[in-house]
Amino acid sequence: MRILDEDVFYYLTYLILFQDLIKGGDLSLILGNILTITIESHRLTVDVKDLSLLKEFFNIFQFSKESEKFKKFKSLFDKIDDLKYFLNNLSKIADLFVKYKKTFILKYRGRDVLIIGYEVRGGLFFKNIKIVNKIMLIKMINELKS
Repeated sequence: MRILDEDVFYYLTYLILFQDLIKGGDLSLILGNILTITIESHRLTVDVKDLSLLKEFFNIFQFSKESEKFKKFKSLFDKIDDLKYFLNNLSKIADLFVKYKKTFILKYRGRDVLIIGYEVRGGLFFKNIKIVNKIMLIKMINELKS
């Protein structure tokens, strides 16, 4: 599950710079019952309401040669590799948000799932990352993979 690439960090930097233009209030982008993005001066909140519709809308996964690989049962080592890749990129994104003193909140169906960035005091293993609801995060990842 390789979603993130180097372009993501490039676009996130511009999003963070755009955030600096907001001095008061917030900007909300609502895509029906799919997604709500709320941008405040120091906080970015994404509330995903329906991942299946979001996948269709943005066509997140564009498998070509690897489509058969993802249909088959993945080995434990592949899953661990995917998790390491995800956490590594999440750590880089958290560092970017901390650098600009911003916070990112991911919600799934209205409930906080993940908070990264400046306002977060991470646990023992994750610096600037707080997994608020592990079960919802797992459900979200499983729904993304299906």
